Amino acid sequence: MDHISSVQLEKVFSKIPNALNSSELANCCSLWISKIPPSYTLVTIATTLVVLGSLASITSIPHNALPPTEKDSLFDPSDLELEKEEPDLRLDEQDAIIIPICCGITLVALYYSSTLVKLLRYGFVLLTITAGTSVYSFLLNTSVRLFGKWTGVNPLKLNPRYRLTISDNNSSPHPISLLLPNLTYRDPLTDKSKTIEGAEESTSVLSSVQLTNTYIRLDIIPALILSIALTQWSPLQAIIPMNCAIYAITQIQFKNLKTASLILSALLIYDVYFVFYTPFMVNASHVDLPVKIQLPTGLMGLGDIVLPGVFISLCYKFDIYRWHIRNPNTEFHLNRRYWGVYTTTALLSYILALLGCFVALDRYQIAQPALLYVVPSQLISILTLAWWKDGFEMWSFHYDELSKPKKDEAALSETAELLQEGDTYIEENDLDYIPLSDDDDDDDDDDDDDDDDIYDDQLDDGEN
Repeated sequence: MDHISSVQLEKVFSKIPNALNSSELANCCSLWISKIPPSYTLVTIATTLVVLGSLASITSIPHNALPPTEKDSLFDPSDLELEKEEPDLRLDEQDAIIIPICCGITLVALYYSSTLVKLLRYGFVLLTITAGTSVYSFLLNTSVRLFGKWTGVNPLKLNPRYRLTISDNNSSPHPISLLLPNLTYRDPLTDKSKTIEGAEESTSVLSSVQLTNTYIRLDIIPALILSIALTQWSPLQAIIPMNCAIYAITQIQFKNLKTASLILSALLIYDVYFVFYTPFMVNASHVDLPVKIQLPTGLMGLGDIVLPGVFISLCYKFDIYRWHIRNPNTEFHLNRRYWGVYTTTALLSYILALLGCFVALDRYQIAQPALLYVVPSQLISILTLAWWKDGFEMWSFHYDELSKPKKDEAALSETAELLQEGDTYIEENDLDYIPLSDDDDDDDDDDDDDDDDIYDDQLDDGEN
């Protein structure tokens, strides 16, 4: 975080057109904005972003919940779009060393190289479009889902799904005009199947002839258009870093509380060192890249939002996990209310830490590392809560996968499991058991005698 002086504030408002700047309305706005503490605006923005990012980070169902079905009253078509496992970037313990080193190298490179800034500026163009599309699509889909829940309207009528398939149709060519394809051709893709009347019946396209198969939700189209438009419209370009913050929270995941504690502690040391003892962090705050939220009354880096937001999303997933432990054999649905004590505690700790950081900023009038206040506040509160309520289960819990056995532990066979459980083996209950007749038993005895004679002969040869 950095403090903007009154001189810089006057320069901002001097850029307003002369017609507006000379008016009484502009003077009143300037006076009103200058009197608002920066903590109110920035804390409100940061809190909104971490809440939206935590809600959007749920892309899979917990392993202790049943898959969603249409029989439940809370069902929404979006439930079926959830994955069984999280496909996003998941940070592990070794990243506690890798991430601070990479961030430090990037800061130093930005300080000495202007070429890198230009390259990153071009790279952020694609990132901002992707982030904006993801965020706007989430907001539109969530709005339609909640509207359908409250009104009973089928969400598929407002936000339908489509599948775009491009396939190789060379096996059954159709007539074409001189230059353009015959657009009136309406023969459906078939697998040479016929109906009773002899007409071709529409079936699924074989995977062997598919060139692409894309699943499209209708809200993605206006989200993409809106994202591209906002990147070109300068008055609303302040929304771009907000989209990047939400998108980063949805893509980055902590494995468990142990991983989060190690990584956040390492980044705390990194943040304190580069803010207080080097000029690199202050220089990065003035780089023309969407890596900060800048207002006329204050400045806040995205790292101070993304990292605590990822931690809050971890707490939100643990609340979902705890809910399904208390309510076993229940389906997971996005329309169910899962917000619990862990998420609330982490969010309140984040808000109080930001307010404390702004108090120190006003007191000392120098840039403050926000993680110096946020990380201890969040970790101490959540670690205490986890020890008090759940016996520290959050330290190594898994949201979307069962705990994997060690590499040297092989899976037990069915017979070993039966012996380990102490169950009695009953031949009649074994489907693979085939009873032997008396004749077969006699033959087996004879074979056993022959095997014993061969074994005795081998022993005699060995002695000789």
